[in-house]
Amino acid sequence: MIPFPLVSQKVPKTAYIAGPMTNRPGFNFPAFDAVAERCRTVDGWSVWNPHEHDQEMYPGIDDAEATQVGDVQKIAEEVGFDLHLAMTWDLQAVSIAEHLVLLPEWETSSGAKAERFVGEMTGSKIWLASKCHPSAIDFDDVKGWYLTLDPKQKRLAPAQLAEVSA
Repeated sequence: MIPFPLVSQKVPKTAYIAGPMTNRPGFNFPAFDAVAERCRTVDGWSVWNPHEHDQEMYPGIDDAEATQVGDVQKIAEEVGFDLHLAMTWDLQAVSIAEHLVLLPEWETSSGAKAERFVGEMTGSKIWLASKCHPSAIDFDDVKGWYLTLDPKQKRLAPAQLAEVSA
């Protein structure tokens, strides 16, 4: 488990990955892992990935039967997963991460919506992850994940927007 310091500012060059998990095949772990790898290799960020944290806390989670269908109640029975502890860790990570990266369909997840709220309230730069580059013409030819600064974020100061747009 990653211990989080009690700080009044963001930890530079850190990112938290948020997105839908419940009722998704494999809890959507492959998307979390792919975007985390992208953020590490392309952006040079340290990444807090809920899947990696779950692997550390609950050995065997990847092989559990409940993981295949994304069943939170069954995963609690199979490997002892504790949603309260998971969300506590998640929200702490979001509160100090400089960047919050939202996976596709994040709006369908109550957890990701809570993480976005915390990210906005604590001043994270919020990014939308997608499999297609926003300016690509033929999406079938585009490989990998792309990040776009979310224009709807509420708490990012104009100076910060100019900084990340440059």
